[in-house]
Amino acid sequence: SCREQLANALRLPHPSFLSSLLPFQKAMMSARIASLCLTGAVLLILAMTHLSRYLVRDGSAEIGDHSEEISLRHATDSLEDCSDALSRDSCARVNGCSWCSSFSRGVQSMCVKTEQTALYANKTLFECDENSKSRKSNITQFYTGYHPQSLHNWENDPNGPMLYRGEYHLFLQYNPYGYEWGNMHWYHMKSKDLLHWEHLPIALSPDHKYDCDGIFSGSATIVNGKPVLTYSVSCGTVMVNAIPLNQNDSSLKNWTKPNYNPAIVRPETTAGFRDPTEGWKGDDGVWRMLTGCDDGACMFKSTDFINWTYNGIFWPTHVGFQECPDFYNLPGTDKNIYKGSAGGQDYWVLGEYKESTGIAEIDKFKNISSDIKFDARLYNRYDMGTFYASKTFYDTPNKRRVLFGYISFHCAGADWSGIQSVPREILLDPKKKKLNSDVSDS
Repeated sequence: SCREQLANALRLPHPSFLSSLLPFQKAMMSARIASLCLTGAVLLILAMTHLSRYLVRDGSAEIGDHSEEISLRHATDSLEDCSDALSRDSCARVNGCSWCSSFSRGVQSMCVKTEQTALYANKTLFECDENSKSRKSNITQFYTGYHPQSLHNWENDPNGPMLYRGEYHLFLQYNPYGYEWGNMHWYHMKSKDLLHWEHLPIALSPDHKYDCDGIFSGSATIVNGKPVLTYSVSCGTVMVNAIPLNQNDSSLKNWTKPNYNPAIVRPETTAGFRDPTEGWKGDDGVWRMLTGCDDGACMFKSTDFINWTYNGIFWPTHVGFQECPDFYNLPGTDKNIYKGSAGGQDYWVLGEYKESTGIAEIDKFKNISSDIKFDARLYNRYDMGTFYASKTFYDTPNKRRVLFGYISFHCAGADWSGIQSVPREILLDPKKKKLNSDVSDS
């Protein structure tokens, strides 16, 4: 069943791994268990509370702090259809109205049948993405409650997670025209707590010739106090920078591509070329960035984040092309992690990183754990389940490295495909030299 497929896609990682649920997720799981024990009367009260909160007299809906005039989506024409859509978990009839409520793996959906129409009463199910062009089917089926995901259509890799002016931002690979892969754009969401997400307009579209009709994966870097998005393109020839159109807009709703683009052109010595990492500045004041290349990760350096010099292969994988590289320091240690994605899995290597001063010389990374291997030795994978193309960012106030990953999933009848993992914190076990899941609740 679709429910079993989703449960399988979201299964927990192997205990030998590494990244941990954040504290709010423990409370979330406890709340989910408690919800299963609710009586029919409590479910009815909850449904009525949500309905009164999110349906208002003039037909508009209030979504968090963001109110928009929107058309409420027609749901079902009968009580039977309603209960089928929600897996017949709980139904009741009060004053001539039929109510159905479902609680499953963080999914909370409600619908009410009136004499005129049936309306969904969950705020996450209303349409507030004015750029979306897909209106083909019902999105409530298995739409998750806590995983970051677009309201409709296809999504895959997480891109450019960052903290800016007290709010977390996350971008996603996104097809605004349907629930299958293609027509890549960047979807945009923001949050104050990594749990409740506000949907924003599409951030990046393939509107320049160098975009080759597809905005592929990339990262976000804070440069001189301002965010810069760096992305690759579908034809694999260049890297492009985008900056906020309005530098005073903390929501970062609109982006523009400076005239100097493209920022980086593919080196002649490589064919594969995509998925730039977040940039980082060395002790010498020079910016560094990695991209996926044929047989490893290519390194580039720059003094201004505009003009880049190719330095060579920073980390050779010896196993062919790896997409979506990531490279970062583990907080509280002098060790770094290199991560590459291939074959539907994310693989990591622990090592010691040493800068080479200046723009011309390539930096060094010495492996002190296992090499990346595509075999049954699973200890160097991020996750044992469906988890791919991950991206991290440093959460400065909390001094932690936070991880997102793409979970591939689609259920027949839904107009969306794919979700993002709940955020995790990455730590290091200093004795085993492995990624660890020990997290304080404080």
